[in-house]
Amino acid sequence: MFAILAAVAYLLGFIEQGSGSHTSAWFSPMAMLLIGSFFLVLHVAGVDRWIPRP
Repeated sequence: MFAILAAVAYLLGFIEQGSGSHTSAWFSPMAMLLIGSFFLVLHVAGVDRWIPRP
């Protein structure tokens, strides 16, 4: 689950960097890379296994 979120965040950061349309500091390419790295760390740590499934 977190690996998919990381991939989406990296993809959005890559698209923003390539298009040059990043005007907001909240959704800048660097912010998207940091968000993607955060989700990747959660995935590697196995946090998704800690969340109980119904």
